[in-house]
Amino acid sequence: MEKTARTKRIAAGICCLLAGALVAGWAIGKYLPAAPREASPERSETSWEFISYSTVEAENVVDVPLGAPYLLENLLQGEKHFTDFGELDEGERALARHKAKQPDWSYECSALAMKVGSAKAVSLQAFSEWYPHYAEVYSGFVKAADGVVILVDITLANKADADTRMPSFSLWTEGIDGSSVDVIGSGWQVDRGILAELYGEPREGNFKSYQLKDRWNMLAPGEEKSCTIPFVVSRGALGTTDQAPAYDLSQFCIATWDCESATAYRFWLG
Repeated sequence: MEKTARTKRIAAGICCLLAGALVAGWAIGKYLPAAPREASPERSETSWEFISYSTVEAENVVDVPLGAPYLLENLLQGEKHFTDFGELDEGERALARHKAKQPDWSYECSALAMKVGSAKAVSLQAFSEWYPHYAEVYSGFVKAADGVVILVDITLANKADADTRMPSFSLWTEGIDGSSVDVIGSGWQVDRGILAELYGEPREGNFKSYQLKDRWNMLAPGEEKSCTIPFVVSRGALGTTDQAPAYDLSQFCIATWDCESATAYRFWLG
């Protein structure tokens, strides 16, 4: 794949960053504990459309075959690295200063051995039947959206001598919604609502919500974790609108990146 020069970090990057708050990445964008959820029947399809929140083009791309382990070393990630303060107006700079206080502003993921296992796609309707609470929270979204849940099993092992966090991830494929452009961080972001359903704990209140524990995305030295990363895309993005399609995930990958070297790492699903 031809290498491209790093583009100027323009204000559009920070606008998208702050507006979307990195809809992800586990950011595995992020894989930070989600805020308590409330009933959201009005949730729209834009919640899971393709997102490109960076203007930094990849100078290097590393392709990793399905099932092959790969050592990710010292990945520098975070919204800070997509931000050019000189290009922001005063309002945008104020938002950026607020974001700079958050732990996802800038962080480093130390030596992590990563491997992608199996992946499967199910309809949003089918997933909501498996997880009735999710259907209750997002009832309008589930009924209205022609969505597909893609569930990817990954394993991470911390090879460093200190705690490290999981990196941000996106679901990427070439030629869909502009994703043929090699922009770091581009792709469908991790669905944090589903992530909380899979790994969160009930939190009682006016409406029962699920919330991820603090430090749930951290690995101790020598620790290995396996988990499932969820994404929601449209049937059209998978090349079919059939009610019972056979989805071909071999053209998709789980992407992560290093902002220091402008490198994209793509773990292919087939």
